[in-house]
Amino acid sequence: MPDERFDAVLANPPYISAGDPALAARAAEPRIARTPGPTGLEALARIVAGAARHLRGDGWIALEHGAAQAETVALLLARHAFAGIRTHADRAGLPRVTLGRIH
Repeated sequence: MPDERFDAVLANPPYISAGDPALAARAAEPRIARTPGPTGLEALARIVAGAARHLRGDGWIALEHGAAQAETVALLLARHAFAGIRTHADRAGLPRVTLGRIH
C-alpha cells in the first residue's frame, strides 16, 4: 500500500555492477538478482530515495551492499535526510551493511 508506514526498511538488493567479473561466479542466479545496472548502485539509490515516505518518525533503514560501496551508500542516505548513519562489517570484517534513521 502506498501510504503504509513502517518502523524499519531492510533490503538486500542486487548491487554488483554490470561489468564486474564477480557476476560470472554467480551465474546460477538470475542476472536481475545479481546486478541492477552499470554502477551496481541503481537499486540502492531507488530504495533510499523512496524509503522516507514509508518510514515512521525515527524509522530505520538497513541496506546490504558491496564492501566497496559503503561510503557511497552512506552519502546517498545523508542526501535523503537520514541521520545516525553507520556501517557495520560482516564476519570477514568487510563493510557490508549501512544503517540510517529518518527524523
